[in-house]
Amino acid sequence: MKSSQPSPKSDGQLARLQALASPARLELVEALQVGGASTAADLAARLGRAPDSLYHHLRQLEAAGIVARRGSRATGGRRSAVFDLVPGAAAGGGDGTTGEAERAGIASLAAAVLRLTERDVGTCLGPRWGDLVELVDDDAQVPAVSRSKAWLTAAELTELADRLAALQDFLRARLVPPQADPALGATEPRSLFALTLALTPLWPSPR
Repeated sequence: MKSSQPSPKSDGQLARLQALASPARLELVEALQVGGASTAADLAARLGRAPDSLYHHLRQLEAAGIVARRGSRATGGRRSAVFDLVPGAAAGGGDGTTGEAERAGIASLAAAVLRLTERDVGTCLGPRWGDLVELVDDDAQVPAVSRSKAWLTAAELTELADRLAALQDFLRARLVPPQADPALGATEPRSLFALTLALTPLWPSPR
C-alpha cells in the first residue's frame, strides 16, 4: 500500500516554497544572485535596509536550505557571517505531482513574485526613470508589460517551455555585474533589468 506521508523531497520543496513566499526574502535571494556571497551589512547596503531587519529572513532562508553560511569576514571591528546561495535551491515551482500544501505554496510564491514585480515597475516609472532607462533606445518599450493567452498542443507547450528556458539562460549568463567580470564587457555600460515569467495552465482542452 502506498504511503500517504509526504516524502523528504516534498518536505524540502514545501519548506523552500514557504521560505521564498516573501518579497523581502526574494529580494535577498536576488541580491545574492547579483552580488555573490555577502554579509548582512553588504545586503543591507545593496537593498537600502537596516542590517538588523534582514537577519530573520536570512535565518528563514538558511533553515530552508536556500542560503548557507560561507565563513565570516571582518567588518567594522567584528566578524560577520558571510551568506551565499545553495546552488539550485532557490528554484520555485513543482514537479507536476505536488500535493495541496505544495500547490498553496506555489500560489503564495507567485503572489510574492508579482508583488515584487509591481514594486519594480513602480520604481522604474518613478522619479529615477531617466537614469534607469539610459541605455534604452527611444523606440524601445520599457517597461515591456503584456499578457497573452493561447491554446497550445503538448508539442507547442514543450516548444514554448524550451524558449522560456533559453531566455532565462540568456539572462542568467549576464547576472554577474560587468565590473566583476571583464569578460562581459566592463567598458560597455549596462543596466540591471528584471523579467517576470508566469506560464499558467487555466483550462483543459475543449472536448
